[in-house]
Amino acid sequence: MFKWFMLAVYVILLIYTMAHFHKGLEFITGKKRRYLVGMCTLVGVCCLMILVGRFLPADGFRRHIIEFSNYFLGFWIYLVFFFALLDIALILRKRVWKKPAFTWHTATFGIILLLSAGLTVCGGIHARHVTVNTQNVTIHKSVDGMKEMKIVLVSDWHLGYSIGVRDMKRMVKKINEQNPDLVLVAGDIYDNEYEAIHKPEEVAKVLKGIRSRYGTYGVYGNHDVSEKLVGGFTTQTDANPTRDPRIDRMMAKAGITMLQDQVISVDGKIDLVGRLDGEKTGYRNNRRESLQNLMQTVDKNKPVLVLNHEPEHLKDYKDTGVDLLMAGHTHAGQFFPLTIMRSFVWENYWGVEKLGTATGAVTSGVGVYGPPLRLLSNSEVMVLNVRFEDGR
Repeated sequence: MFKWFMLAVYVILLIYTMAHFHKGLEFITGKKRRYLVGMCTLVGVCCLMILVGRFLPADGFRRHIIEFSNYFLGFWIYLVFFFALLDIALILRKRVWKKPAFTWHTATFGIILLLSAGLTVCGGIHARHVTVNTQNVTIHKSVDGMKEMKIVLVSDWHLGYSIGVRDMKRMVKKINEQNPDLVLVAGDIYDNEYEAIHKPEEVAKVLKGIRSRYGTYGVYGNHDVSEKLVGGFTTQTDANPTRDPRIDRMMAKAGITMLQDQVISVDGKIDLVGRLDGEKTGYRNNRRESLQNLMQTVDKNKPVLVLNHEPEHLKDYKDTGVDLLMAGHTHAGQFFPLTIMRSFVWENYWGVEKLGTATGAVTSGVGVYGPPLRLLSNSEVMVLNVRFEDGR
């Protein structure tokens, strides 16, 4: 049902864009029919690539089409956004402010095109720049022989058509520069299609280069299941999609231990809980262990760290014995105008905040989802300088 709704939205937005594009081109071309038809056809074909590209045979041509359509999707979103702003302004001018109707002209259309193209280019460039976000966290428990620990938290790689080997090399370089004690990966390793990962063996080799004192651990996210996506939305009807076993093998080759509702001890001093994703576990029964049951297997006299993909149900972590919850998923909104909605959707969309006796840390992630753009958010490696203090 959802995919048909999204298809209807797609068609409506396509018609809306084409109508405004036709109107704007009339001023540029002087209503010359051959130019109008040619330009509108070109834009229409680009819009249709977003849909058609996913159904082409799996080869290099398909990859190029999807890579282009992902960028064009960002450009299209900005076109619709600015066209909508203009329409709202026209309605307010005429109905509310009782002013004469505003007429389109070449400059109006040109400004919208330049803004849309400029934001798309800037967003694409900025998305490739990995920053370091350093945060300080205090856990009120003592650890023998350890006063502090440096944890690097990364998430949301979305390996696939937009993110590949070069991006992982940049990330690994940033991680190793921090000289971490522990590296944690908070899910969304790949973007639903294992076949979309370019040179997975080389990706695993790059990830194996992560250096830390106590190793690298991770959990899976809602995208770490096999689904076909169009513009970032699933086109399948399977309510409980499963995970491609090849991603398990790739992570094992990379030397990353994936935790699936498991508790492990880090050097016998810290308990680390790794949870399955609450939305899509990757298993047919789509069930995950409750936090309460997992907490029964930890030693609450030690620091307890929880790694979960989504920063969901944060109140459940308050005063449970959890000392530090780490998550990703939100992308901090990823790009404007989606960044406007982030604080309304998530209690903590990015950064560090207190959750009763616990602390929650949410990273904006390294990769991108849908359009490979970032505006008003960063691709980041989050560094958590954790200090242990006896709180008794």
